[in-house]
Amino acid sequence: SMKNEQLITKEVQTFKSIIEQGPFSSRQHYLRLSLPETYRALIRAGLRSDYSMGYADMPGWRAGTHLPFPWYDLEKEKSTHLQIYPFAFMDVTLKNYQHLSASDALQKMMFYRNQVDSLGGPLYSLWHNSSFSEAHGWSGYGEIYERYLRGI
Repeated sequence: SMKNEQLITKEVQTFKSIIEQGPFSSRQHYLRLSLPETYRALIRAGLRSDYSMGYADMPGWRAGTHLPFPWYDLEKEKSTHLQIYPFAFMDVTLKNYQHLSASDALQKMMFYRNQVDSLGGPLYSLWHNSSFSEAHGWSGYGEIYERYLRGI
C-alpha cells in the first residue's frame, strides 16, 4: 500500500468496520516507504503514528535518531501531526539477514539498549509474533526477548 493511497484508505476503513474504532498507528510491510507519498497518505487516512522507520537488513537508526519525532513534509515546508517512532533492530534482521544465533542476537540487542540507556529515551524494536515459535525456526529467540526486556 506504500504507493496506493486508496488501498491505505480501504485498509483503514476495513479495520474500523471490524473493531469499530480507528487504527491510530501504522507499520508498512517490509518497511517499504515512498516518501513523502506514504506519510501523506497515512495522514489523510487519519493515522497518528508510524513504526516503519528502520532498516530491514541491518540494525541501526534509519532516521539517525532513537527519539520519536513529528514528520516534517519538506516539499510542502509543513509540520505534521504524524509521529514517527524509529526502531533500532528487527527480529528478522538479526536472524535472517544478519544470520545471528539467538545468543549473538542478544549481544547485538544489548549493544543498542546500552547505547540508548547512556543517552536516555526509549528504545524501539520490531518483533513478529511468529518469532516466539520454535516451530517456525526461531529457536531461542523467545528466551532472548525475555532476557532483553529484563536487561540481562
